[in-house]
Amino acid sequence: MSKGPIFCSRNGKWKKELEKRLQTNEKITLTALGKVRYQVLNYIRNRNDIKIVKLETRYMKKREKGLGLKVTVQSYIPTLLKALSPNIKPNEANITKPAHTQTTKPPRLKIPSKPSHKKIKQKTQKRRQKRQI
Repeated sequence: MSKGPIFCSRNGKWKKELEKRLQTNEKITLTALGKVRYQVLNYIRNRNDIKIVKLETRYMKKREKGLGLKVTVQSYIPTLLKALSPNIKPNEANITKPAHTQTTKPPRLKIPSKPSHKKIKQKTQKRRQKRQI
């Protein structure tokens, strides 16, 4: 039975509520505004036992509230692991995130170096000589 969304605030009480609701295997909705949304996303991303089911962002009706975040999450512990050892905490278990949530860093782009001061002087001198001819 769903109790409704968890409203995330700066004080961090939402983490305790999330932990309680994760004990059941139901979908949980988290909502956040402002800078708290980054804390929420980092918290979820760093946990191996939480799977993001749905992620939505939108501007609030009152624009001064800014961008809102709505995340639906679910506990991600294989049922076999739960059945075999119920005393193991999710952080102690060696659980990897699903393939669709793993991120890889994009390759770094090579930025051409700026020409040295001497090279710029040489080019300007060549241009001046061409103009004089």
